[in-house]
Amino acid sequence: MLAARVGPEPVEAVLKRRGFGIAARGNKRDVLLPLDSQPALSGEQFNEFRRLFDKSTFRKLIRQITSAAVPGTVKIEQLAKTAGEKTDEYVTFLTNLGVVERASDGVRLTCSVDNIGPTLEWYVADLCQREFDGSAEWSVKLSEFRYGDCDVLAWLPPNLIYIETKSSRPAEITDGELRHFLQRGEDLAPELAVLLIDTESDLRDLIERLFQLMLPVVKLASGISDPDWRHDEKPFIAPQTQFPGICFGYRRFYVTNSEPSIQTQLSRCFRHYNSRVKGQTFWGGPPANLVTGSLEP
Repeated sequence: MLAARVGPEPVEAVLKRRGFGIAARGNKRDVLLPLDSQPALSGEQFNEFRRLFDKSTFRKLIRQITSAAVPGTVKIEQLAKTAGEKTDEYVTFLTNLGVVERASDGVRLTCSVDNIGPTLEWYVADLCQREFDGSAEWSVKLSEFRYGDCDVLAWLPPNLIYIETKSSRPAEITDGELRHFLQRGEDLAPELAVLLIDTESDLRDLIERLFQLMLPVVKLASGISDPDWRHDEKPFIAPQTQFPGICFGYRRFYVTNSEPSIQTQLSRCFRHYNSRVKGQTFWGGPPANLVTGSLEP
């Protein structure tokens, strides 16, 4: 007899059954938390990093330190503008981890991490495993897959989730990045494709940009020739009033910020999908390419 499986099956197995193979995964050395340090990190250190990383002020402080120009020193006064009275606690913890050191003129990195992106991806994948009882991979390159890597792929039975994480301001996210997110969601066809932007800012301008990017393709797929048609009375991507901070549209796409927390916003996306989307009928139409703005043959 086969031994009983404990926990969810690996997301790699789910992808394989959907016709995709994993060609590459995230590199641990790109994560600020020293995952392969010797001696190994203790459980207490892991849990404390997770607890602190859940706080937006801690992520902002890390973003300041990792994005600092060479030699990478950031003055304590600058960090205090972000983290306030928590600054010393955060810096002390990072110093004890061995990833930063105090200098006479401030704080500087002692590792080669130069941006928060991979750490954010790792954290979201870890969250999907710990808090949502799933399996996950981060910074995933799929074989024979168009338009780039997937930041996080998670199997939360019975749903495959694709999460694109952005640590930049909404206005700094380019139209090209938005198009590629949309097309990765189309090509992979997960149950949910979530654009998670690590910001407390309002997302209305970004949602309007997404709407404008999707509009020509939706019109083309629907055979609409009216140049002024927008369907504003029922937009195909829009905020969901009973789910704060959540926007949804076009079958599977979600956009959310990280306020009040990443876990809370992902939970809201999942609740919305299960109560408002799952099992609903959507008109399929011909496959659309959100990068080229055309219909697939």
